[in-house]
Amino acid sequence: MNLIQRIKAAILPSQGSDAGNKYNQSLFSYFNGIFFNIPNNPRAYVRNGYQGNPDVFAIINMIAKKAASVPFYVYEIDNKKSFNRTKNNPINLLKKGLTEVEGTDLNKLIARPNEMQSQQEYIESLVSFLEITGNAYSYKFMPEVGRNKGVPTKLYPLPSQFTQIIGSGTFEPISAYKLQIGNQEIEFKVNEVNHIKFFNPDYNVSGNQLYGMSPLMAAWETVSSSNEGTRAKAKAFINGGAAGLLFSGDKDAMLDGEQISKINQQIDTKLTGADNYKRIVATNGIVDYKQIGMSPADLEIIKSIGADRDTLCRVFGVDPILMATDSASYNNKEMAYKGLVTNTVIPILNMIRGMFNEVALYYSLRDGVEYYIDYDVQAFPEMQKDMEKIVTQMKESWWITPNEKRDAMNYDRLDQEDMDRILVPTNLTYLDELGMADKAL
Repeated sequence: MNLIQRIKAAILPSQGSDAGNKYNQSLFSYFNGIFFNIPNNPRAYVRNGYQGNPDVFAIINMIAKKAASVPFYVYEIDNKKSFNRTKNNPINLLKKGLTEVEGTDLNKLIARPNEMQSQQEYIESLVSFLEITGNAYSYKFMPEVGRNKGVPTKLYPLPSQFTQIIGSGTFEPISAYKLQIGNQEIEFKVNEVNHIKFFNPDYNVSGNQLYGMSPLMAAWETVSSSNEGTRAKAKAFINGGAAGLLFSGDKDAMLDGEQISKINQQIDTKLTGADNYKRIVATNGIVDYKQIGMSPADLEIIKSIGADRDTLCRVFGVDPILMATDSASYNNKEMAYKGLVTNTVIPILNMIRGMFNEVALYYSLRDGVEYYIDYDVQAFPEMQKDMEKIVTQMKESWWITPNEKRDAMNYDRLDQEDMDRILVPTNLTYLDELGMADKAL
């Protein structure tokens, strides 16, 4: 199968029959042109979770901005065998069979997916939708005429809380997507939308498994508890009411209404407000005090909010140290940030990379060039120590030519002949001068 045939097979609908597909029969046979209802309530996840809870916002914002900080590049696969052997290496520069390309239409699309968003803004929106609702959708605008007919020239993130999947029965479980905001709705063909999602174990004939599961679903009780705690704390600080009762300490000299009114005025003037915080005043009267209110600290509201924050961090794959209000050692935070990158951000970037490479197939078919899109993990400061280890390892790897080492360090190759020759440890003598050039290593 040549390049064009491989690409067509990847992006064109299969012509084979799914009549015997028992998996589809068991789950989708009742749905034909019917909307699969969006499970749970992603709109509540947006309003009460991301927009209504400061900890949820901070956690998702941390993940999304970290993911969006890494640039994506366009490459041409010039050696399929070498590429397949090294493509899973997390360090881009150690992947073989790739040559970076610049100035192509695909480069321009990845750099600015649409007229309103840069690459960074586009990725941040996709990651945010994914973390909030468990789903991220990207609409591929493809002109109907001209040189770019049927080729994506713009990419738009769709609001996942308003996006539904349309089923088409056993033979085509997903036939289209529908975006509905208020009374306005529009339908997209299935090949116009890329959909990435988190795993959802809720399989049923209603098609819930076609949607991703939001992390907020597992943590919704915690989100509610945190929101209630925040509201309770605000009420205690702003509208907490009377903290206590002031009354006469002499049973034989009870205060009348006029005296009580004057005392309350004096309290408002001399005791309440930020300027009077913890102020001490004198009185010649015999008074007593009875506490009837408790502070947020006394009610352990603040402690409860902190516990909820830690739980939310774990649900989203973020070390609570990164959200802690107290000081933490530099080494602990350094390891926590690296864990955020390797365990949470990189898996999401891999999903987006797969989506970008599905788009790249259209350009490969048009241009007759096999493109590949990938991000640069070295852009993460947290991964620099790993690169230091690689440099040390390459220094010990005598079987790698100097130019290959320059490739791995992102330096240009040198045209000098000796830079493509192998040096062996024996006083760094050239391999061919030892009579070993014809032996394979």
